Amino acid sequence: MGMTLEQAEQTIEQLYKEGALEEATFRCVADVIRRCAEGNSSCQEEFRPIDTADALAVWRREDLARWQDHHDADAFAEHFGVGHGRSYGCIEQMFSCTDYEFVFDLLQQILMT
Repeated sequence: MGMTLEQAEQTIEQLYKEGALEEATFRCVADVIRRCAEGNSSCQEEFRPIDTADALAVWRREDLARWQDHHDADAFAEHFGVGHGRSYGCIEQMFSCTDYEFVFDLLQQILMT
C-alpha cells in the first residue's frame, strides 16, 4: 500500500519526536520528501532507478556533493547538522548514522502512490 507525501511526513515527524528515528535518517527522509514535493514526475524520474538501500546511499552522497557546490559551509552545516558543535562531527559520521533501509522502504511506499 502506498503512502502520500503528507502521510510520510507525519510518520517521520512522529517517529523523530518519539526518539525512534536518528536525526541523520530524519534529515535524509525529509530531503527525499521535499524533493518529491517539488513535482511528482521528477520524484519518479529521480528515485525510480534507485532499487536498493545501497543505491540510495550513493544518491545521498551525490546529493550532498551537489549541496556543497551550491551553498556555503555554514548553510551546509546547518541543514545537515554536521560540524563542530552540531549533531555530527563529520559527514562520514552522519552517513553511518543514517538508516538507508528505512529511507528506502519509505521511498518505495511514496513511489507506489
